[in-house]
Amino acid sequence: HKNVYSDSYGQELHAAIESSEDLGKLLDGLKSESLVKYKASLRSMLSHQLYQVSRLIALRGQRKAERDFFFVSRGGWDMHSGLVDGLNDALAEVDDAIAGFVGELKAQGVFDSVVLATSSDFGRTLSFNGRGTDHGWSGNHIVVGGGINGGQIYNDFLKSYELGGTYDAGRGRVIPEYPWE
Repeated sequence: HKNVYSDSYGQELHAAIESSEDLGKLLDGLKSESLVKYKASLRSMLSHQLYQVSRLIALRGQRKAERDFFFVSRGGWDMHSGLVDGLNDALAEVDDAIAGFVGELKAQGVFDSVVLATSSDFGRTLSFNGRGTDHGWSGNHIVVGGGINGGQIYNDFLKSYELGGTYDAGRGRVIPEYPWE
C-alpha cells in the first residue's frame, strides 16, 4: 500500500484471522464427554461464557499456554429499581454458572490450578431508594478455586447496618476500611 501503517495493519489483521482459524480448528476437534454434559446444562449468557473458558482451558496443552487470564462479564447489577426480584435472579444465575464451571474444572482435573475472582466498578448503597439501591463504594467479591484456602473474610464487616455509622458517607454509601485488592 506504500504506507507503513496500512501494511502493518494488514499484516496484523492477517495474523489475527489465521490465529482465530487455528483456534477454531482446535475447538472443533475438542471431544469430551464432560463438556457435552456441561453444554447441555447451560442456561445463561454467563454460563455460556464460562463454558467457552472451560473449553480453552481444556486446550491449554495444544495452545501451549502456561498461564491464561480470561474475562467474562454479566451486566444488569445497576438495580436502581426492581432490586428484590432482580437481585435474587442475578445471584441464582451467577451461582448456577459458577457451579457448572467448577464441575467442569473438576472433571478436567484442573480445579486446583484455577482461580475465579469477581470484580465490580462500584458497590451499592445500603439504603433503599423505594425501588432499589443507588451507587456506592463498598461491595462484596467472591474468590473460588481448588487451591484457595477459603472460608475467610479479609476485611471487617460493618458492626451495624444502621445508616450514619463511621463508614457511611451518607445514604448508606459504605466506605470500605481496606481496599478489596
